[in-house]
Amino acid sequence: MRFIIDKVFQIFTLSVAIFVSLVLAFILFQLIKDGISSLSINFFTETARPVGSSSGGFKQAIVGSIIIDSLAMVIIVSLSILGGLYLHLYSGSLFAKFLKEAMSLLQGTPTIVCGICVYYIVVKQMGHFSGLAGSIALALVGIPYMVLASEQIFNMTPTLLLEAAYSLGLSRTRVIFYVVLRFAKFPLLAISLLTLARIAGETAPLLFTAFGNSFLELNPTRPMAAIPLQIFIYAISPYDEWHRLAWAGALVLITFVTVLSIILGRYRRLGE
Repeated sequence: MRFIIDKVFQIFTLSVAIFVSLVLAFILFQLIKDGISSLSINFFTETARPVGSSSGGFKQAIVGSIIIDSLAMVIIVSLSILGGLYLHLYSGSLFAKFLKEAMSLLQGTPTIVCGICVYYIVVKQMGHFSGLAGSIALALVGIPYMVLASEQIFNMTPTLLLEAAYSLGLSRTRVIFYVVLRFAKFPLLAISLLTLARIAGETAPLLFTAFGNSFLELNPTRPMAAIPLQIFIYAISPYDEWHRLAWAGALVLITFVTVLSIILGRYRRLGE
């Protein structure tokens, strides 16, 4: 009886795995088929055009994503490393326990909630939407994940290295800079790339913050376009030409995440 149950369970799990793989393969096939057919030089060199125009592209969205994501990563990396170090050094303190619980809670919070919070705290105070507000919203999405991951990375620092550093008379600050951070540089880089891949495709936080823009905008204090936001706007529109641009934008976004994954794999091997 136990043998039969085991076989049934194996068949069930294999069937589910095959089904999920087929669905994923279908999505990727559809994305590549419709995305490649809509890609052109104009997609990267031209901004959005009115419906009926012969051309139009994602230039403003690509530039906007670079600016918004870059600002978000500056906030995420700086605050997350500090937060991870605090959890590592003062793990027994009451505030460290509170911080860890707060990060765990925020990690499971829907990203649209982060966007709404930033809307009320930042956008309403500024009086208008902005790319900077979008970066702050994305930072709220990425910080919890990277803080908890950074703590685990710092906790992996070999005890022998720490004891050797302290035995040489180094202060805690020097131990952090010359031992802990140096040991953790490759894992931290890997986590940073994973965090970037995670926030790069977020749309919900940007709906209430960056808002979008049909024109090229380099000032992060003004409303800005972003690739996932532009995909969403085009996908829900009733126009076929905008649908084609949305497929192309989705393909570019998936390609970007794939390239990040390849780079991450190389850095992992380098770190080993």
